[in-house]
Amino acid sequence: MRALKIIAVLGFLGLFGLVSVQLFFPESFSLSAPFSGPSTQGNFFQETSDAPADPASLNSRPLLTVGFGTDIGQLEPTSLDPLVRFRTNQMYEPLVRFDDRLRVTPVLAKSWGRISDTEFEFQIRNNVRFHSGKPLTADDVVASFSRAKNFVSSDLKSFFQDVQMTAFGDDRVRVMTARPDSLLLSKMTFVLIFPAEFAENESFAPNGTGPYRFVSSKKNEESMLKRFDDYWRAAPVFDRIVLQIIPETKKRLEAFLSGEIDFLPFINPSQAQELERRNVKIISVPSFETHFLVFNTTARFQNPRFRQAVIRTLDPDVLLTFIKGYGKKASQFVSRGVFGFSSTLVRESYDLDSARSIVQRLFNFQRLPISIALPVGFQDMGSYIQQQLDAAGFAPTVSYFHPEEIASKAKEFDLFFSGWNFNLGDSFDFFEQAATTNAPENYSSYSNAELDSLVQKGRVTAAAEDRLAILQRISQILLKEDLYGVPLFEPNLLFAGAPDFHFTSSSDGTVLLSHAY
Repeated sequence: MRALKIIAVLGFLGLFGLVSVQLFFPESFSLSAPFSGPSTQGNFFQETSDAPADPASLNSRPLLTVGFGTDIGQLEPTSLDPLVRFRTNQMYEPLVRFDDRLRVTPVLAKSWGRISDTEFEFQIRNNVRFHSGKPLTADDVVASFSRAKNFVSSDLKSFFQDVQMTAFGDDRVRVMTARPDSLLLSKMTFVLIFPAEFAENESFAPNGTGPYRFVSSKKNEESMLKRFDDYWRAAPVFDRIVLQIIPETKKRLEAFLSGEIDFLPFINPSQAQELERRNVKIISVPSFETHFLVFNTTARFQNPRFRQAVIRTLDPDVLLTFIKGYGKKASQFVSRGVFGFSSTLVRESYDLDSARSIVQRLFNFQRLPISIALPVGFQDMGSYIQQQLDAAGFAPTVSYFHPEEIASKAKEFDLFFSGWNFNLGDSFDFFEQAATTNAPENYSSYSNAELDSLVQKGRVTAAAEDRLAILQRISQILLKEDLYGVPLFEPNLLFAGAPDFHFTSSSDGTVLLSHAY
């Protein structure tokens, strides 16, 4: 849902929160050796069995080594940084979680029900323990929710501004919202549960209920996880997991090819292409990310005809080559498979002659200056954009920044790179956070009164058919009427694993190593 931080995440939060870590900083090197939206499964859900999940019947294996290029700081459970989340997802668990089809499924919540339009109640599992040995209670759930909502560094704060949670005894919690929230269950998938006594700490050693417990960490070298013997479900196949840090790309890939590393998550297209040349099978998983360019509508692009001309200069087929074909062409700002996507909406067609005619007619055959901000690592795409805009009669200049810098500089440019990860499986959060007037992620000063009114209506509309109509109308305004930006591509999540290593990834990038074998 939010935007760009690099990996398929703010989608996870924020236009510059977390969008495909694997897409940035492409390197050159040579090696020597239709789901329509999240399902809440009605107003009430109760699990029919506590049967252990597969792969319970598989033989135990001693070690799995996972390779990364960079280390991380604290293992903060409220972080949505994809590299942090990959690690915390092995040690912590939420009440509910998406499956690989974005259906909400039970984890620490045994059952849940909708009490009213603004209340949910969750029944918590019995006989679940934290890695410290402490039993899980409702107070732990409430404290974990409180940190997600209030902790200064939490990436989840915007989810729960108008939400309260209260414990009822040891095994029930009730969640109250200020208004109907059709995405509440989806948002709860991101709240990882930890012991209540840590809720106010600035930081703390990982202590969850998950299948792996934290053992040790050597900064910029490796971290060790160990199978949790008292895990409430079936024991995972791998006894130990080593998260190994090898900063140099060539050495990291050679370690994988030699068998020193078993699994490389979140590789970029250049790395995937090089590994495929070495006959490595790349697992390419469609994500819920869309990347696009956004117009600054307070500057030269107040005139929608100029925006139309820019869109027509860029060929979607060529744009896809800049992610090496690992993804899809973006037809709109909402990713395929996300609730609100419209199969009938398509961006302006590529037509360079038409674009040139528009610029010449409106700017009297003078060259129109245009400034563009792109991420470091996208120089090839920048050269193509510059070439095409020049051919259409613009006078483009392209500047490159680290992705997290673009948000603060966006208003200085006529056109800037952005994106969104729709990890809630729903487009509403993007429209609310990035397209409404004065929204926190609206870096283009875009404003449309009808869109603002539709977002207000969408906040309190529960019926799926009515919500879909609202979301698709907003998409039409952005794409066809106001020409908000230029859809570029929908990147895939890319992974490489050893031939005998098997895993699954959901479209939000979640990989549970307890399900691997």
